[in-house]
Amino acid sequence: MADQNGDEEIEEYENWEQFYEESEKKKIQEDKQIMDDLKQKADQMNEFIKLLKTMKKQSISVKTSSQNHQQTEQNLSTTLQKFIEIEKTENALKPAVEKLKNLLDSFTEFWKQNIDEQVIVNLKDFADESLKKNIKAALEAKKKAESARKIYISAVNRFNSLAKKEKLEPNKFIASLKNVRETRNSFEHLRNAAQFAFRSIDMLREAQTLLQFCNYMENFSELYQKGYEQMYSVEQYIAQLQDYANQQNQNLQQTVDRRKEQWANAAIEDLELN
Repeated sequence: MADQNGDEEIEEYENWEQFYEESEKKKIQEDKQIMDDLKQKADQMNEFIKLLKTMKKQSISVKTSSQNHQQTEQNLSTTLQKFIEIEKTENALKPAVEKLKNLLDSFTEFWKQNIDEQVIVNLKDFADESLKKNIKAALEAKKKAESARKIYISAVNRFNSLAKKEKLEPNKFIASLKNVRETRNSFEHLRNAAQFAFRSIDMLREAQTLLQFCNYMENFSELYQKGYEQMYSVEQYIAQLQDYANQQNQNLQQTVDRRKEQWANAAIEDLELN
């Protein structure tokens, strides 16, 4: 009877090791998918920049169209608000927040008549507060994961050592198995820490994607400032920019909805585990 229980315990710990191997493989596949998505976004931005360069070469003088221009700036302001909403659902966004600050400064000259100054204040306050929380949470997650991993390795080694002692008396062997079973709480702790760490990695990937997009937006802002002074057909430029802004709003809303759903699912899992 004691041997049968021992076999079940060994199999259980081996399944834990298999779980981590499969998790690593899954994360590698997810990394590849994220890089593919990032490349696709970069290609789309390059195409749009080429369009702006073509329009710049064809421009002769600037015409004024205050109504359409005001609507365009409003669309761009809405896009910025979507960026802020994404930030509120992410962790570890220090590089992206800094890039957004720089991006906001580069566009201030064009948006100063329409953008609310409180948006800038709220963005800076949120950046300072979120960075403190996120750095602390990341350090705690790393510490918990390392601690739980050590407990896991120690428990597996201890059990394997006991199982190899064939001359161990049955009563003492059963008592030792009970001590090993007490480490199950440590395995629960390991699983929780690992899940938290995986979510943190996912958020860092999203942050890198957003950071890359901000780099392209910086290039766009430079072209925008130069081309704005030389364009012949403001109406055509505004129509293209509005289409792009509307498409970005749709993409950003989908990202926000997806991240909210993921966080909700993660919160439910945490509640079930606790």
